[in-house]
Amino acid sequence: MACSSNKRTVRYFIGGHVMVVNGGDSVRCVREMNGFDVFEIGENSIEKHDGIEPWIVNLDEKVLSLTPLKKVYEVESDGITSRFGFRGDIPAFEMESEERNVRFNMEYRGGQIFGTSLNDADAMRFALWFAFNLFGSEVGAYGVHTSCVVYEGQAVMFLGESGTGKSTHTRLWYNNFEGASLLNDDSPIVSTESGKPMVFGSPWSGKTPCYKTQSYPLKAVVRLAQAPENKMRRLNPLESITALFPSFPPAFAKVDELNGKVLDSVSEILMQVPVYKLDCLPDVEAAELSRKTIFGK
Repeated sequence: MACSSNKRTVRYFIGGHVMVVNGGDSVRCVREMNGFDVFEIGENSIEKHDGIEPWIVNLDEKVLSLTPLKKVYEVESDGITSRFGFRGDIPAFEMESEERNVRFNMEYRGGQIFGTSLNDADAMRFALWFAFNLFGSEVGAYGVHTSCVVYEGQAVMFLGESGTGKSTHTRLWYNNFEGASLLNDDSPIVSTESGKPMVFGSPWSGKTPCYKTQSYPLKAVVRLAQAPENKMRRLNPLESITALFPSFPPAFAKVDELNGKVLDSVSEILMQVPVYKLDCLPDVEAAELSRKTIFGK
């Protein structure tokens, strides 16, 4: 979907951080994306977030470094090929698609993002997600691939490969348990920078439009697997790392420094939060089992 305000700067408060996007054509595209309006803050509201240093994304840049990308990760989705790597020692990200007329690259240098123009909403959404994670890697805040519910004022994250039933299981929670609600269905922000793992709603919620600015302490993490019967057990520390780590940005696993930062966040989570494996059917009994195991009811 192509994008069509004359605003050259837009500000968002996401995951406890202010992200400022500068540009012209690209900013118009950002402001038209579903969900981002919920997180937009006014030009003067930066003062309300005293002590929070803004993360700056500069788009519509005319000149970026011409050094070829040394690729470490590549993925294709919706006809767009995305690559992450380095130009020299500068982290860089590229997207391209012939059929969608996408040609985009960005670099993370001097504590800011610099990117070219982009006028495709799907590509822009992913580019900003990647930018957020590059900034977040410095402080322990990441978009994690999970469907997350809130119950009794605490967040529970359900992990799993695509198609394993994460959205189905969380739906069973909020459709059957009084007070349960969906926080995000694809990529909430998980932060360990406060010393206690917290989960924030985000503008990246996959196919389910659930855009909430709330945040909650993380109560438990559950890795789902389809099975002919329902059973659940707590994982040991090594199993817990294996269950949680793959849901963090996969490109970062290919770079030693970024991989180490993700592992630091995972370790901090595991010191405070239990991780479970739930083999299950897509039924309310599975949801009852997970609720009883986590909350004791």
